[in-house]
Order: sequence, then C-alpha cells, then structure tokens
Amino acid sequence: MEVDGTLVVSLIDRTAERRLEAEREAWRQLQDNLALTLTDNMPAGSYVLHRQVDGRPHFDFLSRRLLAMLGLEREAVIADPMLPCRCVHPDDAAGFLDAARRIFTAGGPFGWQGRLLVAGQIRWVRIEAEPRLRPDGLPAWDGMVTDISEQQRIEEELRIANGNLEKLAATDALTGTWNRLHFEQRLEDEIARAHRYGEPLSLLLLDIDHFKAINDRHGHQLGDRVLVEISRRLARQMRDTDLLARWGGEEFVAVLPHTSARAAGALAERIRGLIPTLSLPGVGAVTISVGVAQLQPDDDLNSLFQRVDRALYGAKEGGRDRVVQA
Repeated sequence: MEVDGTLVVSLIDRTAERRLEAEREAWRQLQDNLALTLTDNMPAGSYVLHRQVDGRPHFDFLSRRLLAMLGLEREAVIADPMLPCRCVHPDDAAGFLDAARRIFTAGGPFGWQGRLLVAGQIRWVRIEAEPRLRPDGLPAWDGMVTDISEQQRIEEELRIANGNLEKLAATDALTGTWNRLHFEQRLEDEIARAHRYGEPLSLLLLDIDHFKAINDRHGHQLGDRVLVEISRRLARQMRDTDLLARWGGEEFVAVLPHTSARAAGALAERIRGLIPTLSLPGVGAVTISVGVAQLQPDDDLNSLFQRVDRALYGAKEGGRDRVVQA
C-alpha cells in the first residue's frame, strides 16, 4: 500500500489465530472420539437418521456396536440406507417396514421389538427412536438398538417352567392323567358347550375290580404299576377331544364330547376287553367295571355323575367285568 508515495508494508502475525483454530479442531476431534468411545461402550447400538429433502433416508451416525450387531460395514449402509432393514427376520419384516414407513412419513417416536437374522443367527432386539428437527429444518431421529436375546431366552424359559408347573398342578402324579380338580373344571365347560349347541356328550366311570386285593396280596408298589399300565391303555383309546382323569384310588373317568351313549358303550366294551390282556408278573388277569351315561337336557355336573355312578354300581353288583349304561 502506498502512502504519500511511500510503499507501506503491513505484517500480520496469524500464529495465534492458527494456533486457536488448531486447538478448536483438536477439541472437536476429542469430542468426536469421546462420543464414539461412549457409544461403543454402551450396551446398545446407536444411530442418527434423517429424512432428506427428496424424502430418502440418510444415516448421519452409526455406532460401531450397531454395525457389529448388524454385521454390516459403515460405507455399505451409507450407500444403501435400506440395508439394515434387510437384517430383519423375514417373518417380522412386514410389520417392521409398516411401522418404519408410518413414522418416517408422519413423524413421531418409533418403537419396535422383533428378530434380526444375521449370519444365520436369530437375535432379538428392541429399537427405539426419538424425533427432532435438525438446524436445517429436516426431521431426524436419534435411535437405540438394544439386544434383548438373553431377556427373551429367560422369558421363554419362564413361560415353559410356568406351563410345566400348571400342568403338574392339573395332573395326577402317578399316572400322568388329569387330576380330579382339573377334570371337574373342564367337564363343566364341556357340559355348557354341549347344552349350548345341542350336541351329545357321554361320561365313562371305570373301576378296577378287586384292586384292594391286588394291593393286599402284592403290595402297593405293584398296585401302582397296575394303575399306570391301565391308565396308558385307557389313554391310547381316547381321541384328542376326549378327557381322561384319575378320579380317585382305582377309579378313572373319561368325558367324550360329541359322543352318544351307544358309541360310548361300544368304546367301553372295547376297553373292557383290552384290560384282561394286561400282563404283569405275579398279577393274574385284571378286569374293570364301567358305567356309561349320556348327558340329558336337564343334567348338570352333579346329576350326570350321579347317573354314571349308579351305572358303575350296577356293573359291580352285576358281577363286575362288565359295562352298564345309565
């Protein structure tokens, strides 16, 4: 620059400015590294997604933990933002995509729980995302993907354990058939259904003849074996819709939905003929007596049982090893 014909040169020392800019860049890198360290050590994977002006998704951030969870490379996801969606289990994909499209179009928070299929392995995850607006006004979501596979495994084990406990509470410990309490509850339901739809329903009450003599002569251990073997033979003659229970002691009871007294009597005769073929060392031929009763329009549980019990009493009074219908 010239001043009154004199060339004036200004020297500006930018050392401090450059040093300040370098410190700012170092601070930004430290923050970025700290953010990466924090996200990589979190138990969940994290991401930041925004909707571009043209409506397409774009990932602004993907944590290393999330990429490892999905088995994907960062560059591949940036190039194809739909790639993570293809990790969703085929059976869960439709529901996931519907939820994602709805939120991506209308906004709002996102929540979904389901399965991923990564390298042939199923992984249960929970995905949550909160919406916000970026400084440029575009909608964005800050999300977390949590692996809940272990939680699902524990819950499934608990469901199985609870189911086993419920079954134990409803079954006879010796024979594995339903116990009396469970049978009565189910029978009331079957009676109500038969009355409602006007369908036939029959009941069998079976008693092992001279069972006390078997216990007295051979001991309770062998008597228990007789009960178990007879319950197995009875169960093999039942349909899936039938219900067999140990009524008490040496008595068994079976409810036969959609079955007339005639058909129930034929089944009872077939069962009665099978029991003497039971072969247990030290025990002679075992026989049973059977009472049969069909549900009548004015029957409830008590009256139906009174009639089938009278039929069983008639079979035993008539000489045992026989079937009597009410």
